[in-house]
Amino acid sequence: FLQNVLRPKIRKLRPEMLQSGVLILHDNARPHIGAPVIELLEKKGWERFRHPAYSPDLNP
Repeated sequence: FLQNVLRPKIRKLRPEMLQSGVLILHDNARPHIGAPVIELLEKKGWERFRHPAYSPDLNP
């Protein structure tokens, strides 16, 4: 699914998402939105892509 469906779709709609080496899947779960986590992500300069909770079918 990842290679045959998801990556080609992302490449077409959001090619910039495939350029970086790190992709953070962020679903607004409490551990993901805590201040220490947000501070670390900002410090590293990593972009967060929010993801609906309870949607494993959308996981890469």
